[in-house]
Amino acid sequence: MTTNNTRLYYPALRARGSELNGYKQLSDSVKDELTPLITLGSWRKMDDPVRGLLKTTEAIGEGRPFYLDLTNDRSHHSAGTLELTDKRNYFENWRNFLTAAKSDHKIIPVAQLSGNSRDAVRQSIKFESEFGGLGVRIDAFDQNQVTAAKAILSAIDDPQNCMFFVDVAQIEARTTTAMSQIAIQVINQLRELHDGCSITTLSSSFPRSVATFGDKRGEIDNEDRRLNIIIGGQDVAIYGDYGAIHATVYDDQPMARAAPRIDYPSYHQWIFERRPKEDKEAFQEIAQSIIELPDWDDSLDTWGHRIIKEVAKGNTEGWGSAQKWISVRVNIHIATQLAYSKLIIDSGLEGDTESEDDEWDWD
Repeated sequence: MTTNNTRLYYPALRARGSELNGYKQLSDSVKDELTPLITLGSWRKMDDPVRGLLKTTEAIGEGRPFYLDLTNDRSHHSAGTLELTDKRNYFENWRNFLTAAKSDHKIIPVAQLSGNSRDAVRQSIKFESEFGGLGVRIDAFDQNQVTAAKAILSAIDDPQNCMFFVDVAQIEARTTTAMSQIAIQVINQLRELHDGCSITTLSSSFPRSVATFGDKRGEIDNEDRRLNIIIGGQDVAIYGDYGAIHATVYDDQPMARAAPRIDYPSYHQWIFERRPKEDKEAFQEIAQSIIELPDWDDSLDTWGHRIIKEVAKGNTEGWGSAQKWISVRVNIHIATQLAYSKLIIDSGLEGDTESEDDEWDWD
């Protein structure tokens, strides 16, 4: 199996319940146009890598390819996932885990870069030979990983068999330009070795807390799109993001009772409506407010849109959980970003850029 590097958008998700459920509820036609990057780790109720893989396949659907990675966050490893990070014999445990799953799942392996460049290269050569392709996720701030990625690019038989994910993790408006320059530096180093290699940018601008963006209603700009535009758009690197999820997971911290809130993703921002924690019956009112937004557009007819409309009618049973509304956000966001990536190509806007001094105006 070779990788499919013709996708217009690469969502990067973790094998967590809320994220996978949002993906699972996408339409088959949307899923057919995506090859997501899924990361295994010790997430809530998902400690076992085998369980994480099975839930991933359930969400993606049998026969559809996906990239499979391991988290590099040491605080989010179980005994099972930590064992897979063992560097010995070119990450033999990781390779054996993927080989064992190969017959049942359409996996594109992601090379682990935590060893030295030789470990990374030998591992990648084996992946290319056995799986027909691989992914390389690069922490853009880690020069050792950049060096390893360059060594992989020089060593594999066909650069088109590999997707390089240049990951700058969490960003915000004040850091987007600086982060874009870091991504460009990594991209340029890869392009110097092979101008036609496949590259995707990854970032997340969805905040941990929305409190600073508004009380009852607020708007959060999608800086991930802005970063991709600054570097030159799809002509330079394919757009990717964390699926409207913060780049850092806080599952290991006590969860405070969340205020009722619904987030609505559009092309360039997330609009949220929330009410005080005490207002437990607020979800119908919030959903009605979301539907009345000028940005509301249910032409994509996603599962998330349908849920919001049902709750707006008063069918709120079972929809008081913040985790379920995360799934709704992920679902609408991924479908919306795929649609926008297609719109960019169809409208001939691909490659439009902005200077650092330009005012960013999406209207």
